[in-house]
Amino acid sequence: MAKHTFLLDCGHGSINEDGIYVTAPNFDPKKPDTWHKSYYHNKDVRIYEGEYNRKIRDELIKLINEDGKMQWFILNNSYEDMSLTKRCRIANELQSRHGDCVFISIHGNGGGGRGIEGYTSPGLTKSDPICTVFLEEAAKEFPKQKLRTDPSDPEKDPDKEARFTVLMDTHCPALLMEWFFMDTLKDCKFMLTDECHQRVALAMYRAMKIVDASTEL
Repeated sequence: MAKHTFLLDCGHGSINEDGIYVTAPNFDPKKPDTWHKSYYHNKDVRIYEGEYNRKIRDELIKLINEDGKMQWFILNNSYEDMSLTKRCRIANELQSRHGDCVFISIHGNGGGGRGIEGYTSPGLTKSDPICTVFLEEAAKEFPKQKLRTDPSDPEKDPDKEARFTVLMDTHCPALLMEWFFMDTLKDCKFMLTDECHQRVALAMYRAMKIVDASTEL
């Protein structure tokens, strides 16, 4: 029997019926200041983060459905760029209704660098050990990739801490996973592949299984 209800959130919006990336509707390859939550390397390598996040989620849902034993809910099941406030409101309504929810926000990273990051809210909370499981499974799936941690964190756990709205204003354990850097060419090329989406989803699925089976999380 499932212990948790996993709330799957995809950062940002995606591609609408007119082929427009709604989070950066004025995206222009020649104008970097229009590349909001997206990146252009060359004509063959461009990425829209919200679309990438949803491809991972879709692969994750395939695994969850094959398993058939998990409870889950998609927070933003469309191309729209739902406000952070609305994401939190829906998550909190589901927490009130079901209890024992875990909010998981899927993202691609930017700002230079390589590797994988996981975030929780500041301080030691119920989110921390759950995020640790996700990062441990990420390290197993991608052993050559760097887990980007915060060496100044007195808790010495692998997650980073931030006051992101979806981490601060949700009433259940919440984590935000950043999978690779879209503005690093090598990472971006990988992020555009089915292999990437499937392997990230597999790491997340394994983590969810561990969390759901644990008597301590």
